[in-house]
Amino acid sequence: MLTLSDLDRQFIGDRETTEVFIGENHKGDEIWFTVTQMQNPEHEKMQRKFSRALERSRRNTKKQREIQIEIVARSILVGWRNLIDDDGKEVKCTVKNKIAVLTKYREVLNRVLEEASDIANFQDIDDDQEITPEEDTEKNSGK
Repeated sequence: MLTLSDLDRQFIGDRETTEVFIGENHKGDEIWFTVTQMQNPEHEKMQRKFSRALERSRRNTKKQREIQIEIVARSILVGWRNLIDDDGKEVKCTVKNKIAVLTKYREVLNRVLEEASDIANFQDIDDDQEITPEEDTEKNSGK
């Protein structure tokens, strides 16, 4: 039988952040974004803060997207490495720059959201403790 603490362990990550490979910059260096789990306390706070704006803009998809990007920039995208501009200068990880990157590159936004919503990215899994699909089925069926 599953207990509440078992459910907590299933749905709450052990790690606070994860690294997401985005691609390479024009110098050939790998670009990595650091993201935190969706529904973290800061994300929930930003959702509440912008809830009225999201509701008012429900028929304006462009405005909704802008608000959602701001929420992600303020609460999910934590940082990055090797992000440079066309002149080869490092792009500082500010909210303004995060919004600009997420707005310009929709695939990057999608990737950040995908990785932030995958609980497996935030759990430390010990290879010796991995559960096989058969064991998982037995455990969840109550056997």
